[in-house]
Amino acid sequence: MTTPLRAIADTNVLVSAICFPSGVGAKLLSLAIDGSWQIVASPILLNELSEVLLRNKFRRYLGVDQCQRYISDIETLAEVIDDPLSAPLRVTRDPKDDFLIALAYKASVEILISGDKDLQVLKLNNLLVRSPKEFLSLLIER
Repeated sequence: MTTPLRAIADTNVLVSAICFPSGVGAKLLSLAIDGSWQIVASPILLNELSEVLLRNKFRRYLGVDQCQRYISDIETLAEVIDDPLSAPLRVTRDPKDDFLIALAYKASVEILISGDKDLQVLKLNNLLVRSPKEFLSLLIER
């Protein structure tokens, strides 16, 4: 049996899984539940996910109780590591995204999954940034 890939899912991927139950994000989440890959997260990433999903615009997808249950389920499913002590110096156009790069290096993952085009164009040492669709294809090929 192949060791599951360990990857960081950007918040946008985990939000997409809720908003589009038949979309790529939901398929990726289902494959993580099945053990095809391992979600790696940290307290800051989980907190960001919670903050985003608690916004009023997401009430049509899930209530506050459902949001808290979803965060708890992701926390249980994921390998949660400590937050990196600091972000790298301006690797991305958006300084908030630098945290994801620092987390990926700290966790020693090979892949960061993100729908963010600014992240997808980065060329980084020992880290691939893949769109959810590209990562899904990679999992299917394995």
